[in-house]
Amino acid sequence: MRKVFLVAGKEIHASVRSLRFVLVLVITLVLFIGATVLGTNRYNLTKNSYELTVRQQAASFAAVKSYEPMLGVFLAAYRTPNPGTLIASGINQLIGDTFYIYNVNNPPQLKSPMIHNSFSRLHGDYDILTIVAIVISFLALLLSYDAFPGEKRDGTTQLLFSGPVGRASIALGKVLGLSLTLFIPIVLSTIASALTAVIAIPDESPAILAGMVVMLILALLYAAVFISLGVAVSALTHRPFRSLAALLIIWIALVFVLPELITAAATSTHPTPTDDDFSNRYREVTMQYIQGFQSFPQDRIERRAAWFELTKWYQGQLRLVWRDIANNFVRQEEFAWAWGWFTPVMPLKLAATSYSGTNPATEVSSTDSVWDVVVRYDEYIQQKIVADMEEARRSGGGMPQYESGIPWGEIPKVEFRTDGAEKRLGALATGCIALLGWLVLLVVITVLLSRRYDPR
Repeated sequence: MRKVFLVAGKEIHASVRSLRFVLVLVITLVLFIGATVLGTNRYNLTKNSYELTVRQQAASFAAVKSYEPMLGVFLAAYRTPNPGTLIASGINQLIGDTFYIYNVNNPPQLKSPMIHNSFSRLHGDYDILTIVAIVISFLALLLSYDAFPGEKRDGTTQLLFSGPVGRASIALGKVLGLSLTLFIPIVLSTIASALTAVIAIPDESPAILAGMVVMLILALLYAAVFISLGVAVSALTHRPFRSLAALLIIWIALVFVLPELITAAATSTHPTPTDDDFSNRYREVTMQYIQGFQSFPQDRIERRAAWFELTKWYQGQLRLVWRDIANNFVRQEEFAWAWGWFTPVMPLKLAATSYSGTNPATEVSSTDSVWDVVVRYDEYIQQKIVADMEEARRSGGGMPQYESGIPWGEIPKVEFRTDGAEKRLGALATGCIALLGWLVLLVVITVLLSRRYDPR
């Protein structure tokens, strides 16, 4: 191991003094901090909009003094913003943050920006995960593409290969040294991003710092994988240009082509219904709901109670439609986990989004919790109005009157529900194991290729 560390030290010393390292450091810092600034701005805008809407809705309820004007008021449950989107936006907000009840006669309605084959949006927006997946992998190849040919250019080939250091030690030392070299800008950029995010969103500091640590672990493993790939390919060639050209082709295949093929296969195997499909099924259930009105009693109180029962049935039917659609998102994610081992990008993204709560399964779970709150709140509204109307009839009065607004309590707030710690850590462990598998495989290949490398 001492010989490995000697070669690694030589690589670090040579790399950190180069203009290439300075370029990598600057690019990484700028992109990480830029993504964090944009992410915190998006989060704060979402949070401000959420708080403003809740306040406005509470004020509108306070202004309603009797039951009758309620026909023009809608109730909504809002899901709180998720700080995990700073690290991995994933498909967050795919389903939508709000469920509406337009009035007490209608059940909750799902307002969704759902699009066909939405799982492909796992790649997310401009965030730290995207930078790691695309930019860090490219920078790793930029640092390592001439690991072996560079010795000939620097005139150190004979000195390195004629000494007492074996080929395996040389290969391992180069992988270790170049990996540690790239770790420096990754660690510094992650620290800078964490500080930027904590300053911008101090209330979410624990969640942000935990997410940054997780992202750092994944990023270091991912970077080492591509460093190993670069060193392995460089051992096959004697010219840096050929090595770089081959690595660019492999990089495009691993980072762009294979992930798209896997997501396309996942969405083809478990297709997500289109908006038209959802609307058609929604319309069928709604028609049955409307037909149910024909058998309603004439008495106002009994009619209200019948409405209540029919609405519960309607909500259950809509829930089945939603569950059928949502389950396909979960199946697509399971498919990606099963086949994503063919490229290091998929374990990275799946682990990061699973931990951040922006993966399909967590998105479905969180949206389902919003639905639960609205259904419970709607039942509360229905029961209270029926009870108040019965009380008003017994006392000989008219419609219920409320001096300080209809007393329905606070607008329901739904905390963003992520997977449990065990499941999130399990996804992280699975992703790390997959990346470690890639790393071990590429290191073994590098050692084998280095033994066949001709230094002449």
